[in-house]
Amino acid sequence: MKYGIFLGRGVEGCGNTKYAIELQNGIKETDECITIAARDKNWGRSKAHNHNIIQYHLYNDKERIISTFKQCDTIIILSVPPINAEFETTESFMEILERLQDKHVVYINVDHRAPSIKRNFYYDIMYNDFFKLCNRVITHNKDNDLHVVALEMGLDPSTIITPEFPTLNLLDFADGEKYIRPYDDKEPKSIHFLGRRADWKGIYEVKRLQYEYLGKHGFTTVMEGIERDIGSLKFLYKEVKPEKIAHDDVIICNEGNKSKLYFEGKLPIVPGNPAYIIGPYNHDEAMERLGASMFGIELLMLPDKYLPHNMEYAMSEYVITGTVPIYRKRWGELFCVNNKPVISQDCGAIFVDENDMAASIDEILEVACNKELYMQRQNRVYDFFRSICDKKVILPQVLELINGNNN
Repeated sequence: MKYGIFLGRGVEGCGNTKYAIELQNGIKETDECITIAARDKNWGRSKAHNHNIIQYHLYNDKERIISTFKQCDTIIILSVPPINAEFETTESFMEILERLQDKHVVYINVDHRAPSIKRNFYYDIMYNDFFKLCNRVITHNKDNDLHVVALEMGLDPSTIITPEFPTLNLLDFADGEKYIRPYDDKEPKSIHFLGRRADWKGIYEVKRLQYEYLGKHGFTTVMEGIERDIGSLKFLYKEVKPEKIAHDDVIICNEGNKSKLYFEGKLPIVPGNPAYIIGPYNHDEAMERLGASMFGIELLMLPDKYLPHNMEYAMSEYVITGTVPIYRKRWGELFCVNNKPVISQDCGAIFVDENDMAASIDEILEVACNKELYMQRQNRVYDFFRSICDKKVILPQVLELINGNNN
């Protein structure tokens, strides 16, 4: 079996790129796989991951893309052009798929909410036929807004497939072991957030937890991956004009040379300070820094209906790098393993209620300061989430979902 992975929006450098890399690496252990990404737009985070993804222009290199994918049995589309893409781009993307109709074509949607989904090119009525060109359409959650958008476009939502297993994410736990550090080699009372600036990732809650609670107990919180763009102004500054004045709960290090100094290990991170805001990172280097941290944190602030079957890549990367993860309590109540909420199981993670953060501080302190307890939690987290995220466990289920009766 030979697979082709198609990133119609390009190498974005976020979780979708990570998924393509992990899926390709997993498939190549038993089958052939090649990944092609559109290079019609240059993304700011495109160099975050080390990869061997082939990049072509959809219009100029259309024939090369088709001839490459013609050698495959199954085409897995992980992203599509945006709705504001050039006409030539979307037309070329559709033509490529039309000429691959002798293949098994699968679209995996990773967007959560309707506004994001409607930014995909197929929301334009001209391109509703995109779904007819796919043998299977997969999304990770039965309440995902793709069902709503599909209904708006006159499509049958019942044809959209969702997994019965907890998450589509897969990681190479064997490879991740190189990042794990023992308790004594970790930075004391250190917390790490890894990801782009997106409100639904709980970025406001993370900096508030540090500023109002953990900083008083000598903790440090570093937030890596926060870009310098117009969207970050509200998050970083309480005043922008006539001059920028930072919020009291952040130390801005994603401007000037400060991020570079941090990546070189030359920027002092002082316990008790507000959250340190660092710019975009190299993924492999960030994994090393995660391994040196005691805790990884993501307080996934999506509405309830999006939380089942939704585990962001950073949330699982906190596990494979050997941190004790801090997750949002509501996520733990709705994300289930073996039909039971993870918060009710002995999974080792710490859960924070954004409306009652004080309730979790004693637990975080106890785990941070007790070596034996920390190592117990570290091992428990690793074993529990490995059972649902390790590619050796998940990949066969993902491929079964992709292939259906096409094996």
